[in-house]
Amino acid sequence: MSQFHKSSRKGLSPLVAATLLIAFTLSSAAILTVWVTDITNQQKAESTRFEEKIACAGSNIQANLDFAKWDADNTTFSIYIRNKGVNTILIDEYLVWYEFRSTPVYIDASDLKIEKDKAIMLDINVSKGVSDFGYINISEAGEPIKIKYLTTCDGVFSQVQRPMLGWNTVS
Repeated sequence: MSQFHKSSRKGLSPLVAATLLIAFTLSSAAILTVWVTDITNQQKAESTRFEEKIACAGSNIQANLDFAKWDADNTTFSIYIRNKGVNTILIDEYLVWYEFRSTPVYIDASDLKIEKDKAIMLDINVSKGVSDFGYINISEAGEPIKIKYLTTCDGVFSQVQRPMLGWNTVS
């Protein structure tokens, strides 16, 4: 005669097992949703950055020194800028080097837009520059000797330097 040993343990009820299975499934789905959303947002940001780089690939601006002029009375530098690229371009800021300063000064251009195949005349008030030490005093800095036009596209810029005989002046 064989003896069966009866266990005092009881198994999970089907209701508890189903509840645990549903809870595990929902928590796994929530974790996957957060993970997939994060990866999707990263990919979207990266693709936006690449779209900007692709748009900038055909960008080119050119400053025409023939039309550059310096108005010392109004501390205004004027120059003709042409967008020779295939896209609209934004000039973000100007870097200005002065006669009696060793470091350049930044001047905000407030995202000046130049449409493709268009040219504009820029009038820059060079007395409104900001250096590392605050606003500049144009009477101490002298006249600009070099101006660099920076765009929102990395590596797309144009610059002009004062000719040997000096800038054209406003009379």
